[in-house]
Amino acid sequence: IAKMNIDDLSENIFEFGEKMLTEEFREYLQKDKDRRETFKKIFEILKNLILKELKNDIEKVFTPWFLSIIKNKSLQEKSAATFFLKIIKIAEHYNIHLPREIILFFRTLSIVDMIALQLSPQFDMIKALNSFFGRYPLEQIKILIEENKHAREIEREILSISDNAKSDWESFKEILALEKEKMGIARERLTEMIFYYAERYDDIKLLLKAIK
Repeated sequence: IAKMNIDDLSENIFEFGEKMLTEEFREYLQKDKDRRETFKKIFEILKNLILKELKNDIEKVFTPWFLSIIKNKSLQEKSAATFFLKIIKIAEHYNIHLPREIILFFRTLSIVDMIALQLSPQFDMIKALNSFFGRYPLEQIKILIEENKHAREIEREILSISDNAKSDWESFKEILALEKEKMGIARERLTEMIFYYAERYDDIKLLLKAIK
């Protein structure tokens, strides 16, 4: 966002969805080994199509917001809050669920932006972001995040040692039921996605015909 790079923004948002999509496809392929290679081809085509559409949708909201800042339009049009909300909604449209800390970060930036615009209508969120990253380089931030992540992992390990959760047969059956439900949801979502794109793109349709 700070660099006004829509390609990078789209790819970074897509990474959250790609991880989930990859895991679901992996589970799906384990149950259908005979058609694995064909489904892998479908998966790659789907990834490229989704990313392309995601970029187009983000560009539609990013460009007007950026222009409103440059042209010093109304506070509502310049507000980062509206832009961040639209980004979250676009992500959800593609079944990309951003982590809670990302949502909270967007919300915090939105509040800061609204207050800053009230104090100074000339406030520019893009300049503010670049000013921050000029003072705190991205590599330095990544190191701090990794250090904090390591501390959380240690904390989870300590908690797991003192965990008194039951490990009897009933718990095992509950886990199996949850896994079965998860698999069913993944299969249903993937089926809907594949057929949605198959109706619009012949290359996916041909691959589906090949595995029948």
